[in-house]
Amino acid sequence: MRRRRRAARPDASPPPKNEATTLCDALDRVLNKGVVATGEVVISVAGIDLVAIGVHVLLASIDTAHAIATESETNERNRMKGSAA
Repeated sequence: MRRRRRAARPDASPPPKNEATTLCDALDRVLNKGVVATGEVVISVAGIDLVAIGVHVLLASIDTAHAIATESETNERNRMKGSAA
């Protein structure tokens, strides 16, 4: 089964104030840009931390996540080359 690729919207700017945004438009914008949510939960008793959980969640389309990962790897390689020189 072949999956059809959706063309990215040429304008990533928000719609004008007088135009209503549909759920589909909002979801499309989130998946095209990507959203990162970060949080931390600490469970402590009597002022002593027992458990600390850190969470980083990325919500994006597969194409956007791949582009972010590729850009991150490229930046890391360039940083490592710069520090080695």
